[in-house]
Amino acid sequence: MTANFDAPPPIRRAGGTKRDRPQSLRNRQKELTRQALLDGARSAFEERGYSDVTIDDITARAGASRATFYLHFTKGEVLAELLRDAFGPHLLDTAQAGHALADLDISSRAGVRSWIAQFVETWRTNRMLGRAWMEGDINDPEIRQRTDIRISRAVDALTEIIMAARRAKGRPAIRKDCRARAALMDLQLQYFCYHVLVRGLDVDIKAGINAMADQWMAAIYGCEAE
Repeated sequence: MTANFDAPPPIRRAGGTKRDRPQSLRNRQKELTRQALLDGARSAFEERGYSDVTIDDITARAGASRATFYLHFTKGEVLAELLRDAFGPHLLDTAQAGHALADLDISSRAGVRSWIAQFVETWRTNRMLGRAWMEGDINDPEIRQRTDIRISRAVDALTEIIMAARRAKGRPAIRKDCRARAALMDLQLQYFCYHVLVRGLDVDIKAGINAMADQWMAAIYGCEAE
């Protein structure tokens, strides 16, 4: 489940009442505490992965207590919040499920390559947090559920993209075929990022991006990339 965080404190005009001010200060303090917990969690996850990090590790870095931590998060929720901040709409775990893929320009190989390159760069920048994500996916049912949602929604969105592109070209758009290709596209991209950027598989990144762009064009249009 998604954590029910406090909303940011409202902006008060100079004429605000004394009754308003204590509540505003309390809200600001809650937000500062929440951010300190997020910062502490990110530091711990990037340094030690997911499985070896305890709540005490996080609270020690944040200067907070365990009770305070649980007012804001579970362990899975704090990682999920960090992943949303780092990977943004690429996670596709919100109501705006297709937002990132809506920016995918499939009209040319250059457009597809540009989108893939941006995705890979997001992973490169946040690769140690990505490592924690993959560990959590194996060991924490809450993280695994979020990952399953991300994959399902990404595959749904890619399926619709492929079907629309094929219909526009007058080519067959059989849903089960398009969905199978969509699944391969998404999983290929995720595993490339993880194994090359996190685990250090010896593959040239630019060559990998170029190869995926070729394969995506073929998958989308049902023919070899031009």
